[in-house]
Formats: sequence, C-alpha cells, structure tokens
Amino acid sequence: MKKILYLHGLESDQGGSKVDYLSSKYIVHAPKLDYKDPKCFWNIFWLIEEGDFDLIIGSSMGGYLALTMGEVFELPTILFNPALHSRSFEPVNPYKPKLGRTVHNVILGEEDNVIDYNKTCEYLNLNDIQYIKELIPNMTHRTPTGIFIDVVDKRINQLNTLSNITNKF
Repeated sequence: MKKILYLHGLESDQGGSKVDYLSSKYIVHAPKLDYKDPKCFWNIFWLIEEGDFDLIIGSSMGGYLALTMGEVFELPTILFNPALHSRSFEPVNPYKPKLGRTVHNVILGEEDNVIDYNKTCEYLNLNDIQYIKELIPNMTHRTPTGIFIDVVDKRINQLNTLSNITNKF
C-alpha cells in the first residue's frame, strides 16, 4: 500500500473529503499546517525524512512546498494549483533545489482567479519532460472532490506504470 503525504492549502483544513478518500485506499498523513510559522518548512522536512513516503500531494501553498520537498527527497508529486507565484506572503523555504529530479503532476484550474495557470506554466516551463500537466476546464482555485479523486486515481495509476518500468515509485 502506498504511503502519501497530503499538504493542504493556506486557508484549508487538514482533513475533509479528499483526505477521507485517500485514507480509504492508502496510508495517508495529513498534518495541520501553519504556513506562516517559520518552522513549518522544517516540520514538513523532518516528517518526510522520517516518514518513508511514496508520494506527496499538495494543494495551493501545499503544492508549493510539495514541489520543493519532491525535489529535495526525489519523490513524485501531484500538485493542485500550486502557489509557486502570486502568494500572499513568502513562507520560509531555505531550499531552492534545481528542478528536474523527479516527476511532478501539475493540475491547473482554467478558471483559477488566485493562481494564474499561465504564469505557473511559464514558471515551470511546462514543456519539460519531468512535468505532466493537466488543465481542468471550469475549475477554480479550489479543486472539487470528484475531480480530485479522478485525477489522483489516474496519476497514481500512471506512476505505478512508470515504476514498473523504472522501479522508482
């Protein structure tokens, strides 16, 4: 069974229907995060260091830290509208890893009025091979549970197929 770390968004709760769904199929750790706490980055870092996770899923601000941690620990990620730019504040993040060490699944809402998907595509240069991008029509910044479930199931199946080829996931 896969072990997943789920990082919620800045103004979201740690639990909810998405975590409930993940918990029904996987071992899930979904900590309550205060992104304004200067220790937040290190709390996540040490959690991953000790946790032996297979995948990190992050939404918005959680997607920003999931991308960083995915690169640091060479773990695949699923990022829902990651707050890679246009953040309301700059959280403590001492790592600026070179991108490209792992596979990132970037899921973007076409109608997101918080994080502009075009800027995200430019920021990540989403033509690079390590990214798998999916633009969801009519989706805003908050990902509906049904879309979340469909995307996660599809992406985990793809990662499983990839791991059968590379033995990485």
